[in-house]
Amino acid sequence: MTAGVTVLIPVKNLALAKSRLAEVLPPVGREALARALVRHVVARARAAGGVARVVLLSDDEAVAREAVALDVEHQPEAAPGLNASLEAAIASLRAGADAGVLVLFADLPTLTTSDVQSLVDTLRAWPDALTLAPSERGGTSAVGLPPGVAVPLQFGAGSRTRFERAAAELGLRVVTVDRPGLFQDLDEPDDIPAVLASPACAPHVRAVLTRT
Repeated sequence: MTAGVTVLIPVKNLALAKSRLAEVLPPVGREALARALVRHVVARARAAGGVARVVLLSDDEAVAREAVALDVEHQPEAAPGLNASLEAAIASLRAGADAGVLVLFADLPTLTTSDVQSLVDTLRAWPDALTLAPSERGGTSAVGLPPGVAVPLQFGAGSRTRFERAAAELGLRVVTVDRPGLFQDLDEPDDIPAVLASPACAPHVRAVLTRT
């Protein structure tokens, strides 16, 4: 695969994001954290080689404004539900040019450019496989779909096992990318100490977390 990869980042409404952190962060802090995470993940994606496009998927007008400020694309959700909206976005992005697509989540506070590069390189090296990055609690932080490869998306609790099952049903190999920056998410209060202890924690994320 020689064409550049499109990185598709789904983003919730910033004002409503990170609700599971309500016991440790006020609403304004949770919104600031969500915004800091989006900016961090976008920066890391843009810095990786082989990335042609970065697209934020969201119905939130604040996210659309962030896309303009960050000089990346924005696409509104075209279907209800995370998986359906991602599948619709992937179909739209591939219309006329069947590019490789990397779905990457925006709640990765210790993500590095090397983490994204590893995903892109794996996606490009395995044109007939599903690239998958495991995250905490049996989840999935990223999925890479080479050109011509489509898998019913399974994001949600316990998604890693469901992705592996879906790939097996289609006869697809799963290539796993295990990296700390892709594994460590930030959803629960118990995640905060590990995030702050990591030297890879984004400075603006750290600033929000240590203001409390």
